[in-house]
Amino acid sequence: MYPLSISVGEKQQLIESGVVIQFNNQPVEFNLELTNFPLKIIMVFKNDSKTEPHMEPATIDNTTLSLILYNYNNPLGTGSTRPLKIADYQGKHIYLNYRIYSLSDTSDKTVQYSFYLSEVLI
Repeated sequence: MYPLSISVGEKQQLIESGVVIQFNNQPVEFNLELTNFPLKIIMVFKNDSKTEPHMEPATIDNTTLSLILYNYNNPLGTGSTRPLKIADYQGKHIYLNYRIYSLSDTSDKTVQYSFYLSEVLI
């Protein structure tokens, strides 16, 4: 097997990308293990009285970021319109792009995600 390396643009390297389906409406937790730099991203899905999707980021500690995603209930998808900077690492920047799909307000969410390491600040 040959290792695969994917670049997006000249200065962005794809770290990890994939799709996960939430289990029983539990938070989706990403544990990104870079050299001497553990990073945890927790996606929590909620509904509120507002109709538009919105996000509330919260730093839990030095290595954990919580993203509370409200009203992400569109079967056609809702997500980041630009890469979301989540950390700095060895003079570079870690970004997350995501799309969330949901069959209904209460169904498990399907999460498409891509983590990038970028030499430039966006």
